[in-house]
Amino acid sequence: MPESDRSRATERAADQGGGAGGELHGVPGLLRRLLGARDDEFALVSLPPDGTGDTFEVETAGPRVELRGTSPVAQASALRWYLANACGSDVSWDTRTVIPPARLPRVPRVRRTTPFRYRYRFNFCVFSYTTAFWGWPEWEREIDWMALHGINLPLAITGHEAAWQAVYRQLGMADDDVRTFLGGPAYLPFTWMGCTQGWGGPLPQSWIDAHEALGRRIVERERELGMRPVQQAFAGHVPPEIGGGHPREWFGFQTRLLDPRDPRFRRIGELFVTEQTRRFGTDHIYAADPFIETTPPASDPDELAGIGRAVHESMAGADPEAVWVLQSWPFNYRGAFWTPERISALLGAVSEDRMLLLDLWAEQRPMWRETSAFHGKPWVWCALPNFGGRPGMHGKLPRAAGDLADALDDPDRGRLRGLGQAMEDTTNDPAVYEFLADLVWRDSATADPDQWVRGYARRRYGRRLPEAEQAWSALLRTVYGNRRSGRPPASIVIDRPVAPGEPGPTGPPQPRTGRPEWEPAGLVDAWHLLLAAATPESAGGPYGRDLVDVSQQVLALLARVRHGRVLRAYNEGGAAETRRSADAFLEVLRDLDTLLATRREYLLGPWIDRARTWGDTPEERRLLEWNARRIITVWGPRDSPLRDYAGRHWSGLVADYHLARWRIWSDHLTHALSTGTSVDPAALNRELTDSEEAWCAAEERYPDHTQGDTVQVAQRLLATYDNDVAALAERGRALL
Repeated sequence: MPESDRSRATERAADQGGGAGGELHGVPGLLRRLLGARDDEFALVSLPPDGTGDTFEVETAGPRVELRGTSPVAQASALRWYLANACGSDVSWDTRTVIPPARLPRVPRVRRTTPFRYRYRFNFCVFSYTTAFWGWPEWEREIDWMALHGINLPLAITGHEAAWQAVYRQLGMADDDVRTFLGGPAYLPFTWMGCTQGWGGPLPQSWIDAHEALGRRIVERERELGMRPVQQAFAGHVPPEIGGGHPREWFGFQTRLLDPRDPRFRRIGELFVTEQTRRFGTDHIYAADPFIETTPPASDPDELAGIGRAVHESMAGADPEAVWVLQSWPFNYRGAFWTPERISALLGAVSEDRMLLLDLWAEQRPMWRETSAFHGKPWVWCALPNFGGRPGMHGKLPRAAGDLADALDDPDRGRLRGLGQAMEDTTNDPAVYEFLADLVWRDSATADPDQWVRGYARRRYGRRLPEAEQAWSALLRTVYGNRRSGRPPASIVIDRPVAPGEPGPTGPPQPRTGRPEWEPAGLVDAWHLLLAAATPESAGGPYGRDLVDVSQQVLALLARVRHGRVLRAYNEGGAAETRRSADAFLEVLRDLDTLLATRREYLLGPWIDRARTWGDTPEERRLLEWNARRIITVWGPRDSPLRDYAGRHWSGLVADYHLARWRIWSDHLTHALSTGTSVDPAALNRELTDSEEAWCAAEERYPDHTQGDTVQVAQRLLATYDNDVAALAERGRALL
């Protein structure tokens, strides 16, 4: 079992302190952390700036490999290129260690230039669904990997609650009221976006203090590696104690937006930028989304222009060089409101060099094509392949490559200045983010995604495995192909059960859209091929991770097939057959949990343990654990429409939360048949809700170590479900 919460808290506090004496900084420090004593086999050389983008070169010069770059990020990107292409090493986002060959390969001069000035990473939601409970070890690795992958514009909002506390103190609010308004640690990004307030709190003071230190360390390291952290600006969301403002509603949560034309808006905005700069410094670039999934307090274009001008002035009053980073998501999400005239008015109110647009879902709905390339503003093409961290392999690799190339060649592209990764969770689909990183440098392999995925398999597994390469080609035709849907097919496992005949939830997860657009035969082929090439040694590395990803996707489809059998048996009135079918359905969920337990990436225990480490008292640890449990399950209050938005396939969570709900459902079905009645939807909902609330309030510990061998478990599952898998491959989507 994990060490005690108290000792972890002590270690956590030490982790947030300054670096050890003699620590290497910048790219030399990255080389030492990544390669250890072998860092002296590389030499770093600066290149003069060349245009608006970065350039790197790699060349063997005497006994060393020279990594040349126009910036520290470019030098780090040169290292990744060399390790991946010359050494055949895996430097994917989920790689833990990189071991180059004993003798470094010699390479002639290679030169790469990116047309993108900005390489952006993160969505606000990442700070809820991925990094909510990270400490310095997780952040240090993430920042290193961002540099290796060419990222130079990361969103950086960790610890900003300290600046907000200082602002509201100056406005006369008591600390208890401020901490109540801020809410719980897992929900802070939604407070920043004006979606929630007070939910999951109050925020412990120990959290605020520790995260101010952590946030400062994060931006210092990012700047050390040549990045420009994107920090926050005031977006108008105010506590009730401030008074005034327009009421807003977001999925049942009530908040208030201070009109940007209210004089207090500018004062609060200036105070915040000042306090934030005092703590974290500034790179003069600020994210603010006043209407991320709501609408402004005015609709007249002239009034919207005044609103846009006022938002920017609230930053510029404290920082005359302020650049406003605005996500284009509202123009898509609230498209009925955001007409071309209104978009033009809002954007046109800010000078061109003081605003940067993020085209947040460009691989699905490129808003630049609907807004005259954001009316002349600089903009970043972003991919958003993941919502909430929900399970399922997904990413439109061919479309991303093709659409981005088309945008670069389009004379109407306007001021396209960057490429971004805007996922809501970073832990899914490492292949997608590796592909996007190669698009930064316009690697020739990305023009042929099939060639790229085969090369990716060779690097990832450290050798040529024909079956594995064929498996990745099959995945490219299915889960990573060009489809209409902007998200993976929903997993029935994390669906909330409903009574037969009742409509499913209508919230944003849309869990009843689980039939894939692609034919399952390709996914089944990939599973067979990966198992054919698997060895006992491959279970613990990236091969085992990929095998689990494919296996769980197949099991999720099989669960949907068996769920359908339960409903058919129920509708035919056979109690015994309904129970047999239900048991077979639940068996898939139990086996899925067993499979997930073989990989640390899919354990619930570390997520809860990391949350608890931030608490200094038993009460704080309980609150933090409640946050960690709730954000990935119920999300909001009882009967929240956001329930399961961030649902996961995690061992422990599947067995004790999702399986428990489906067991309740199956019991209600068989009870109704045995008593000659119908399932009572209200009674079912009450029991499900009680089960959910009990799990969120519980404090039992979950393992932080893996159990079982990935390859052996996957082989057993294929043998167990051989007939079902064959039927799925033969009958395909019709079976679902």
